[in-house]
Amino acid sequence: MRKLSTPEIPVYMRYVLSFGLVSIATIIKLYHFNMIGLSTPFLLYFGTVIVCSRWLGKGPAYFGISISLLAIIYFFMAPYGALAINHNQSIQLLLYTVEAWLLIGLSNALNESTKKNLTQMKLFEAIMAKSTDGIVVVDKDGKRTYCSPSVENVIGYSAEEYLKLPAWKLGHPDELERIKEQYKNLTESSGECMVLLHRMRHKNGKWIWVESRVTNSLDESGVASMIANFNNVTKRIETEQHLKDFIGIVSHELKSPLTSMKAYGQITLKKIDLKDDSGASTFALRMSHLTDRMLKLINDMLDVATINAGQLKLDIQKFDLNALVHEVVDSLQQTTDRHQLIINFSELQEISGDKEK
Repeated sequence: MRKLSTPEIPVYMRYVLSFGLVSIATIIKLYHFNMIGLSTPFLLYFGTVIVCSRWLGKGPAYFGISISLLAIIYFFMAPYGALAINHNQSIQLLLYTVEAWLLIGLSNALNESTKKNLTQMKLFEAIMAKSTDGIVVVDKDGKRTYCSPSVENVIGYSAEEYLKLPAWKLGHPDELERIKEQYKNLTESSGECMVLLHRMRHKNGKWIWVESRVTNSLDESGVASMIANFNNVTKRIETEQHLKDFIGIVSHELKSPLTSMKAYGQITLKKIDLKDDSGASTFALRMSHLTDRMLKLINDMLDVATINAGQLKLDIQKFDLNALVHEVVDSLQQTTDRHQLIINFSELQEISGDKEK
């Protein structure tokens, strides 16, 4: 973080400058002796105290008071040209000294407060620049009054560029009316917070998903604004969509072998009831094959990496598509006695793919 103080002035130069300021004030008073010298001996010296304490430090300011006291006594208090004072003059000089000290104290407090505020401001700006969220402050008239540097990490525009864009310029046309209506409703609900999921156009021209948290602080003293922080959630939305697609694939992949297993089980039970064991071993073998297939599918689907990627792992190899068609049709045929499934197609060539999926 950059140093907040002004360029360092050597200590001796501070005292030289303090002496110079008092000297300049004294020369001006002597030049206009009747106007501001004789009648107002302390005029201008208060100004030198303020300047010294504000920009040169307390030490040079106290030094300036001492030099100004000598100048006042010698040049502007009778008897002129002598370092002698009476009782009334000593009271005047004491009051001047006390008031000058008070000015130094006030100026020092102001300096400390200014440094503290600058430090906090720099810290705030550093935090905002490193934040992954963009922050925008909007006044009661809908004008954006502040935009954090981190907004560039979200939508590609710098803070200065974004503040120059018209309001709602980056909103998606299909969502603008809804977002505007929700925002308007929030402005009428003091202290409330609202989370919006919407799209914004990135500087690169692509649409990104953004989650915005908007807080109504219009009635909050010292704030009087709407505050919105938003971040890019495109990856999260895409992952959620992949997961939905994945669940759809899972449902389809598990439903097919389960249906066939149920059919084979029902046929086997019928044969047992009829005491007809013909083909029972074949059905049992097919059920075993389907069970193995289901176990493999379930293991694949429970793979955490598979779920996170939103896709199934494929075991690509060459297989006979004709045999697979006959196998599937045969499985379906076992589910009904009322219909006859007929295969009618030309012989197919071997293909590469995942036979189980």
